[in-house]
Parts: sequence; structure tokens; C-alpha cells
Amino acid sequence: MLNFIYRNNYLVIIFISWLLLWLSIGILPANLNNNVNTYVDLINILRVYAPLFFTFFLLLIIITKYLKFFNYYKNNSLTIVNLFTIYFLFQIIGLYLNSFVQFNIENLHLIILGFCTIEILIINQFLNKNINLKYLLYSGLILCVLSSSYFFFSNFINHQYYSFLDIFSIYLRGYYDINLDKKFFLENIIPRSTGISRTFGLINIFIFVYLIFVKKKNNYLFFFASIIFTSLIWLLQSRGSILIFFTTTILIIYLAKNINLKKKLQIAFFLLFLPVILLETILLVGKNFIKSNLTSNKNLMNTSNKNLMNELLENRLLSNQTSSGRIEIWSESLKLFEKKKIFGYGPQGDRFLLSGSDVKKKFYNNSSNALIYSLLSGGYFGILVMFLIYLNIILKIYICLKKLKIFDNYNKITLKLSVCYIIFFLIRSLFENSFSLFSIDFMIFIISAAYIENYLKTIPIYKRKVLK
Repeated sequence: MLNFIYRNNYLVIIFISWLLLWLSIGILPANLNNNVNTYVDLINILRVYAPLFFTFFLLLIIITKYLKFFNYYKNNSLTIVNLFTIYFLFQIIGLYLNSFVQFNIENLHLIILGFCTIEILIINQFLNKNINLKYLLYSGLILCVLSSSYFFFSNFINHQYYSFLDIFSIYLRGYYDINLDKKFFLENIIPRSTGISRTFGLINIFIFVYLIFVKKKNNYLFFFASIIFTSLIWLLQSRGSILIFFTTTILIIYLAKNINLKKKLQIAFFLLFLPVILLETILLVGKNFIKSNLTSNKNLMNTSNKNLMNELLENRLLSNQTSSGRIEIWSESLKLFEKKKIFGYGPQGDRFLLSGSDVKKKFYNNSSNALIYSLLSGGYFGILVMFLIYLNIILKIYICLKKLKIFDNYNKITLKLSVCYIIFFLIRSLFENSFSLFSIDFMIFIISAAYIENYLKTIPIYKRKVLK
């Protein structure tokens, strides 16, 4: 073990840094207690400051090995890394010029973590091992499985409405408000249904890619797991997550040339539509059952209970056709943005602008769109770089799908998965801030983009400028 660490010290360092970045998600310096009274306080301090230490430690490695790194990296640089570096730098300038917000570690926290991710990719690029990116991606997915499953089932067990009529197995619509009471984990609010369903979608996309492109018999366990995750995504009733997940998986099935039309229809029916049909049937039966109980039990027959159960048992995806406030948020964000703010307002500039508006009182204080977020946080330069990020990665996706036709065969699973995740997050960025700031989205997006970029560099036809 010690010999391995000695011989692969860079590799060990980047994997430790990567793990610490994942453990830091969901906590900021402001969430810490002033005193260390419990082991939870100590864990949270480590979650905040350990990634910051490794950020500067990795930077020190890069500086001390500058000439060696630079001579290699100048010919093997990652465009996606360079663009995000520039993007974050403009946000730092925006924060420095923002006279209303302090230029401190609290407000720079997410930017620093973003730079830590970039440093990991730079050092890994120096190691010249794309296989490391594969391990980083899959380790992240394992953490997604563990965390999202824990958060979901902890909410499931403690849900406040399950005692109502003692028929929790029928109570399905309430899953969208699964964290309505704002439950905590390590003294921090756990993700809402939108975050949990996003993560379930990422896991299920991996299962889809595995089932379609890995030649193995008796994949019943994976089929069963996919049905479960599709059901959970539907139950959580996050319309954005449902739309993005179904769009991405249908596209995967459509692009798969290695299976015939009959098998495509079978996969789509059994893994996507059958779970939805069964769940909606259960919802309908459950709603009628609850109504009959309310009618027969005079003690429960009151207006508040009837309205509550009618609302909770409705299908949010079909009954609520509003934009969840996004149109209002986008409009207010653009209205509040001062044109003289060339460099924007710094990291999480949307929260700064929207915190005092009526939109914050009705909805949330994030801009819910990656391009608008990049404008508010990095100004005109920020949104320009974000446009370049979009164009760069869309071009590479086009090459993979149309020129190299990577979905025509059974090999290159990680490449296929990376393309699927990029598509997933590009769609999600239209409705959420997504990869425009440090988050689960950002980490998986940039790893997937780096993996695709490294792969394309090994293709001679790509080196000869495929698009000519």
C-alpha cells in the first residue's frame, strides 16, 4: 500500500481532493458553528476547510512543477478547463468590484472549489491517463447513489403525513414536498425533491447505457433497478427532472444502432412508460380510497383535510402547467441587472440581486438558468465565456454522434455515458443554474467534457479537423 502511494503520489492526491470536493457539497463557511462542541461541528469544519487546503496544496504543486507541467500542458491542454478558468476569473473580478458584497472566503468559497476541480484535471492531464477520469466519474456516481438513497429514504421514514389515515403506501403525490419540513443532515438542510430526482436520473442513465451497450445476459437486476429509479423520479414529481430524464433516455434508445426497433420499443415501454402507467393507476385508486374514507368518517370530514389530500394526491406534472416562477425569475433577474456591471456581481450574484425582490418571497433566489446566472455573476464577459463553453461542447457532441457514430457499437461505454451526461446537463441548464457554478452538475459535467475531449484527441480524423 505504501509503495503504491509512493509510486502514485499525484494520483492519490487528486483522488483525495476529488473525494473531499464531493463531501463539501451542501455546506458553506457561514453554516459553521463558532464553537466545536460536537463531532458534527468537527466534521463540518473539515468539510469546509479540507477542500480549501487541498486547493492551495494542488496549486502549490502546479507552481513548483510549473516548467514541467507547462511544457506538457501547452500541447495537451483541455479547452473546457481553460474556458472555465477564465469564467471563474471574471466572477472574481465581479465580486471585487461589487461594493455591496464583501470580498472574503465566504463569497469566494464556490469559486475556490471550482478551481480545485480544475487543478485536479490539470494534474491528471499531466499524468496523461484518461482512465483516471473514468474512475473519478464512477466514484462520483457511487457517492450519488449512496447520498441520494439515504436522503430519500430518511425523508420517507420521517414524513409527517404518513400517519394520516395510516395508508402511507398510497400517499404518493406528497413526494414532491418530501423535504417541506427542511430536515437536516449534519446540521445542513438536505436536498429537495428536485435535487434528489436529478441524482436518480443520473444513476438511471448509467443503467440505461449499461443495459443497451454492454453485452450480458440475465441483466434482471439492472432492469429491476431501472424500473425502481424511473418510478422514484416520477413520484418526486419534479417536472424539470422528469422532462430531462425522459428526453435523454429516449435519445439514447433512438441513437442505439446495435439494437433493432422491436427491442427499442420494449426497453422504452418496460423501463419508462410501464412504471408511470402503474404508478398513475395506484394514484387513482388511492385517491378514490382516501375520498371514500373521508366521506365515511365524519371526524376526518373537514375542509382542510379534504383540500389537503386532494392537493397532495394530484399529479403535479399534469395538473400544474405553470413555469414554477421561472419566467418571473428570469424577467426580474434581467430587470435588476445593471448594464454598467460589465463584470457582474460575483459568485452567486443572482442571490444577491434577487434576495430583496418579490420573486424571492414567492419562489427562490436563484436565477434558474445557466446563461442568466453567468450574466449576473460574471457580467458580459461571463456570459460570453459561457456561450463559448456551450459551443465548444456542443461541437464535440456533434462530432461524437454524427462523425464518429459512437452509439453504433457496444464499446466505449464511458464515452457514451459522458456524452449522455453532457446532453442531460445542457438541457437542465435551461431550467437550473446547473454546471454554471460549483455543484454536482459542474463536477460531472466538466469530468465528462474532459473525458470526451481527451478521447477525441486520440482520433486521427479529429486531428485533421473533422468538420472540413
